[in-house]
Amino acid sequence: MRMRTTLAALAATAVPLALVAAPSHAATAPDIPVADVKAHLAQFQAIAQNNGGNRAHGRPGYRASVDYVKGKLDAAGYQTQVLQFTSNGATGYNLIADWPGGDPNAVIMAGGHLDSVSSGPGINDNGSGSAGLLEIALTIAEQDLKPQKHLRFGWWGAEELGLVGSTNYVNGLSSAEKAKIDAYLNFDMTGSPNPAYFVYSASGQPTGSLELQRLLEQGFADEGVDADLTSIGGRSDHAAFARAGIPVGGTFSGAEGTKTSAQAQKWGGTAGQPYDRCYHSSCDTTSNINDTSLDRHTDVAAYAIYTLAGTAQQTDFGVSVEPASLDVAVGTSRSATVRTTAGSGGSERITLSATGLPSGATAAFSPSSVDTGADATLTVSATPDTATGSYPVRVTGTNAAGKAVSADLTLTIRPDDPPPADFRLAVNPSGLTVAAGADASTQVLVTGNGGMIGLSASSLPSGVQATFQPTSVAVGSEAKLTFVASTSAVPGTHTVTVTGTDHTGKQVNAQVSLTVEGDDPPTDDVQVSASPSTGTVSQGQLAQTRVTATGGTGALTLSASGVPAGTQVYWNPRTIAQGGASDVWLFTNFQTPTGTHRVTITATAADGATGTTTYTLTVTRFGYFSASTTPRAW
Repeated sequence: MRMRTTLAALAATAVPLALVAAPSHAATAPDIPVADVKAHLAQFQAIAQNNGGNRAHGRPGYRASVDYVKGKLDAAGYQTQVLQFTSNGATGYNLIADWPGGDPNAVIMAGGHLDSVSSGPGINDNGSGSAGLLEIALTIAEQDLKPQKHLRFGWWGAEELGLVGSTNYVNGLSSAEKAKIDAYLNFDMTGSPNPAYFVYSASGQPTGSLELQRLLEQGFADEGVDADLTSIGGRSDHAAFARAGIPVGGTFSGAEGTKTSAQAQKWGGTAGQPYDRCYHSSCDTTSNINDTSLDRHTDVAAYAIYTLAGTAQQTDFGVSVEPASLDVAVGTSRSATVRTTAGSGGSERITLSATGLPSGATAAFSPSSVDTGADATLTVSATPDTATGSYPVRVTGTNAAGKAVSADLTLTIRPDDPPPADFRLAVNPSGLTVAAGADASTQVLVTGNGGMIGLSASSLPSGVQATFQPTSVAVGSEAKLTFVASTSAVPGTHTVTVTGTDHTGKQVNAQVSLTVEGDDPPTDDVQVSASPSTGTVSQGQLAQTRVTATGGTGALTLSASGVPAGTQVYWNPRTIAQGGASDVWLFTNFQTPTGTHRVTITATAADGATGTTTYTLTVTRFGYFSASTTPRAW
């Protein structure tokens, strides 16, 4: 931490700002064992003792510290790089570690300086922040976390000489790379022996910093700590990121400033004494650490990182092609529909591609990327010299995390267009009855002239699926059409349209009268409860409850109604086993109406049985943070 003059007390005004984009799925942060963090501090102490008593820039103790942290991260599966710079005639090093996965265009970065002053080992300043970040990173690897956003960690060199390392790193980023960083969190001194619990104030910081301030305040509140705000100015490594317009935040346990009586009363410790009597001194050793402060600050850091990173959506989205076969004459083009379905994690963006095409044939998608649940048009074009024959083509959807789901398309390249087709469809029998939870079949006969005819069905009632075997037939052949009705299929008589499509795109229809028999799904056979069943938050905050459910048959899917405008509901998970539980977050914003809202939470079993419970959400007007008397930032 750099030495600066004392800062005046901050009057923090909570003004609504454009917030850092929240992930669509919150990740639950684990408790970070303080003993594991202290084990890293012991290693930093030993490194200093073996290298002249410090870990300062340009000294062997600093490079040994970089090697220690890098070795741990490499073994855990991180992608690391050591970036060199020069300061005061000596080579310095920044260590950057990226956790594979997550959206590369939405980066959450956390860091702290790794160097000490030359007069001591720097165990609190800043071995404490560095060790906490290292253990959080190792925990992420141990859990094999699949974040929605990309996670990056930084350990900075030569901070004590004027924020040299972090400034060198940010200045070396292109404008496009800076724009990808959604937030930077800084942790510089977290284990002071007479500790404070400070959160960086968003006042004067880039848009989006207010959300980080509130997130860290909430983290301390969850630890039972009433944190104060501190004006951070440009005293630590967040400064370079702030100058680049990147939202910043962080926590701080205090340096040479003096603890007030009010702070001692709510935090413990000794009033009138420095937060860290060994600040920038040789006595800043492992004996200069307050375990409770180190534990709380590290857990709050983990809470913020996990919350901002989110978790990636489950990759169970679907991709299919209709029709599943396509005839294309040389010198022409034909189209098919690519259908996608959203997975249990909700809709997500996927990019479409095709492989297995013969030389001379090309595939184009319109649009080339879709949100799952939407369709795209695939157009295959064949040049005159494309080799004729049948080719297995694979159509693939790939999400932001690199997960891919594919469907097969049989592509036939013909020497030329056959004569115009004149085909007809007949369904026998043309009337079917199917019971809910059962299936029924009929035959589709294609007559007339033409080539291969692709079959599809539309206007299906909810809960009923149709399959053809095979999905494409030659004129003069038959296909088996099977209707499968789920237990939740809508009863009644429905007209289903069967469509045949030839290679020219010509379509012929036939109708089937489908009667679905079944009782209405049982209701109130599922027991649902929420604990707590009430919550009170101000606008822009979140409420949390835990929902349990049992009853009916099979897994239970949760949903909510009566949610006030501007409020988003997240489930972890949305589908639970019998007797299982889901953590539910209700995120309000500044436009959420104030007042008391009755949110109905419904659990629906696989057999259609349902049950409900009520969660009472009270939303109060967004308030203002009061001024806090704090020491200067570091």
